[in-house]
Amino acid sequence: MNTFQRVQYMLQIIFTISTVILLFLLLPMLIDAFESNLWAAIGAFFIGILAADLASGIFHWGADTGGKEKWPIIGPAILNSIRDHHKTQLSILEHDFFETNGDACFGLVPLLIISMSLGIAGPVAIGVFTFSLAILLTNQAHKYAHMPKPPAMIRFLQ
Repeated sequence: MNTFQRVQYMLQIIFTISTVILLFLLLPMLIDAFESNLWAAIGAFFIGILAADLASGIFHWGADTGGKEKWPIIGPAILNSIRDHHKTQLSILEHDFFETNGDACFGLVPLLIISMSLGIAGPVAIGVFTFSLAILLTNQAHKYAHMPKPPAMIRFLQ
């Protein structure tokens, strides 16, 4: 990974984590319908998680089957890293936090900017929050799945 990619990953992760934290801190204020619409809030929470699982699966499938690794930006930054870990499955274990999770944040940045710009509220805010958090953790969870002996807490959760 070159210096530009590393800085890009770091900025994407910092922006994503900061925005998700901000969204989390604003949730009580944004969820004025919480008391009157608790089931919608709970449903949005689970829909956000399921949507993240579906979106990450479709994205991973698309990166595996479509596009060319020589394409500018997307090729070396995303397609190459996804396809590389299929060739050498343990290579993902050599990546630090930023390299592991930078690609996931690449897609979250526009979603979070649009969501915050539109001033989302209520159950939609919960759905975007859980979707973003689940996407942020997707590659890290995938990395743990490749570990021969993951940390004790991760083994418990798996």
